[in-house]
Amino acid sequence: MEQDKLPCTPPDSPDYPCDREVFERVWRRVMPEDRPDCPFVLDEAAAAQPAAEAASLPEGPAATAAAPGVLPVPAMRPAMPMPQEESGCAPEHDVPCLGAASAVYGAQLQQYIDHELADWRTYQLLSRRATGTGGKVLSTMAADERRHAKRLSTAYFLISGVRYWPVERPAAALACAFPAALRERFAEEQRGELSYLAAAEETGDPCLRELYLELAGDENAHAWLLRGILELLNGNQNSWLVYRMDDGCVSAMGTYDEAHGLRFTDCITPDELRPMLRADAVTKKGEPRYYVEPLTRAGYAYIFGGGHVGAALVPVLASVDFRVVVYDNRPGFATPEHYPQAERVILGDYLDIGAHLTLTENDYVCIMTPGHQADREVLLQAMRSPATYIGCIGSRHKIASTNAYLMENGIPEAELARIHAPIGLDILGQTPAEIAVSIAAEMILHRAKRSGTAKKPREEG
Repeated sequence: MEQDKLPCTPPDSPDYPCDREVFERVWRRVMPEDRPDCPFVLDEAAAAQPAAEAASLPEGPAATAAAPGVLPVPAMRPAMPMPQEESGCAPEHDVPCLGAASAVYGAQLQQYIDHELADWRTYQLLSRRATGTGGKVLSTMAADERRHAKRLSTAYFLISGVRYWPVERPAAALACAFPAALRERFAEEQRGELSYLAAAEETGDPCLRELYLELAGDENAHAWLLRGILELLNGNQNSWLVYRMDDGCVSAMGTYDEAHGLRFTDCITPDELRPMLRADAVTKKGEPRYYVEPLTRAGYAYIFGGGHVGAALVPVLASVDFRVVVYDNRPGFATPEHYPQAERVILGDYLDIGAHLTLTENDYVCIMTPGHQADREVLLQAMRSPATYIGCIGSRHKIASTNAYLMENGIPEAELARIHAPIGLDILGQTPAEIAVSIAAEMILHRAKRSGTAKKPREEG
């Protein structure tokens, strides 16, 4: 723990006054609004200093829409009403704002600071695990948690005269898949809201009460946004993240999908937003400036066979915004721990993949099972589906015999052109990692041609 002596004496000390400018500046950071029960008259210069605030995340309702075979989104507890002061005269407080009498809350503040910093580290870790836009959302939440810790630390400073800020340390590695980690964060945000609401009810310090209620509102907003992201991940649909920026800073952030429309913000009208809903990122110039980019894409990348190449392919595809599902018939391979970047891992029979999944026109199929016959069986089933991309690993000799097998089982010769075989672009790769890169490159090219994505973000206005 880092502790620095207060540069002046608290206002309720017999040694007060002291360096008023420093103390008033610190007070302003934790209590930006004027209060009648402030222990001193704020200096105008100190009051003019703005409080640093991260982008707010407006709360809003979210509907449940879980896809078949996917764990449901946790139930959202409705936001608890914030306690309100009774109308009439201003209440009288026996305890001055953030004075020495509030030292009894010191241990509680330390616990909250520790918890907020732990959340900050976890969101940082999750932001690095997330792909594309999701990482930006989680990075914004991380900034919010660190801001919370600073506000709480300032309150502790004003009460005790010392600075409490634990030594920063890296977060522990995530032990579960990304969607499961988001569910854990959702539950944690709800618990945090309840804790702050309870602390606000119990404290006798009016300034701590206001601070706790503010933080409870932020925790609730985080829970709503996480729930929305989980729904979009479960829903297997196209969705977008919408940013509004004022003076170069993010002032509002929300999501859009066809089922729910614009959620968590009303910063832009549907008519204005619709032209920006493209397969690539769009920036609309002017004031305010808007930035819209895909959050989730409909469809999955199914990898049949979790061997060396399959294991190398999972993180590469996930890093370029493919939602990866691994399918294997071997219990020792079909475990989530082997593929932490995959959204799902399926243990199933190669002869009947339809028992576990349904291939759609938005899905990508990569076939690399341990045996030639298993490759043929999976390929035959994939060719009877509308999957947009079908690739199969193997030599040209193997592919020729596989094509013959497909035609013998009713696949027209003209349909064989759908197959990317040997799978991947020819970059002369030899190692599993190199082959994975070649496959990912071919899939990116296919996706870009299919969607007409430009090479760089488009600009409007």
